[in-house]
Amino acid sequence: MKAKNHRLLAAAMMSAAVLCSTTVCAWASSGSTVVLSSQDSAVFTTALTSGLEAQGQKPELPRLLPSDTKVKAVGKITEKDIPLYFDPTEESNVYILLPLDAIVSVMEDLDDWFRISYNDCTGFISPEYVELLKRTDSFETYGVVDADELPLLKEANGESEVLSTLKNGDRVEVTGLDNGWFAIKSGDKTGYVTGDDLDLTLEKEAPKPKAKAPAKKTPANTENAGSGTNEDNSEFAGSGSSSDIVAFAQQYLGVPYVYGGTGSGGFDCSGFTMHVFSNFGVSLAHGATPQLNSGYEVSMGDLQPGDLVFFFGTYNTSSAASHVGIYVGGGQFIHASSSRGVIISSLSESYYASRYLTARRVF
Repeated sequence: MKAKNHRLLAAAMMSAAVLCSTTVCAWASSGSTVVLSSQDSAVFTTALTSGLEAQGQKPELPRLLPSDTKVKAVGKITEKDIPLYFDPTEESNVYILLPLDAIVSVMEDLDDWFRISYNDCTGFISPEYVELLKRTDSFETYGVVDADELPLLKEANGESEVLSTLKNGDRVEVTGLDNGWFAIKSGDKTGYVTGDDLDLTLEKEAPKPKAKAPAKKTPANTENAGSGTNEDNSEFAGSGSSSDIVAFAQQYLGVPYVYGGTGSGGFDCSGFTMHVFSNFGVSLAHGATPQLNSGYEVSMGDLQPGDLVFFFGTYNTSSAASHVGIYVGGGQFIHASSSRGVIISSLSESYYASRYLTARRVF
């Protein structure tokens, strides 16, 4: 009986793949060849996508169904700060920490892993943290156009009437998914756009640093500042909050590593931290070792988002510090990796744990 169910599932998936074409489908079932008409094929397709019975059988539904685009389903993240890995292994580096209730695009089922996309980052996550939504479910989130031009169509069909054309970076409201096409609202227009060129996000607007007047502070006049001292006794100033710093830094995930780089076209490690903090009124020197003179030391146990974390021995140098990044919480830090560009990694990874030097609070 189990083998028969598997044959029925294969038949149903084949039927869905042809999408009710007039071609006659045939496959083996119960030791004999069964030929389905296009009408029967349509019945099986309906059963596959809705869970209904077809020809007396209820197919075992796969978790992801075929679609017109790379997006096979959408899902909701069920826990806070779930890591999105570069590769399908927990030993991999981390792109970002996914927020609770984020709606993500699901593109591939690898049994123990889903390949998903969120906030312009594509990586891997355990299916246990993803609640797949049915194709008939509505939801509310936002999307960012990831193409020079993206047609807004009247229907979920590539041949449909074009209502308007969206531009790269436009943000829209997203309310549903139909066969790989997102139902969206842009201004006073509603329609569909391909899932291939829309990045889902919880953010209605791009993260921006808060505009506050810089307030100078030193370890001597800052309460609950943590342990340690500022060796050069220099003052440092900043505006915003630690969450603003992390959000601002994360928008550069995926930007390539460029030796000596300090701009959004590419960074080295200290150029990245320098660039991020400059947007919050904090001036850092260019170089991991010079940045050791900024702020004041904090212990690993007292780390807070926005703290600088330093490492030694990541390459052959006599300098005290050879690498620097920004702590984002949850044992993770964001940094410009020489091999993978701006990424999030874990302090507990053996490579970084064995090379951890210290941390400094400059904000």
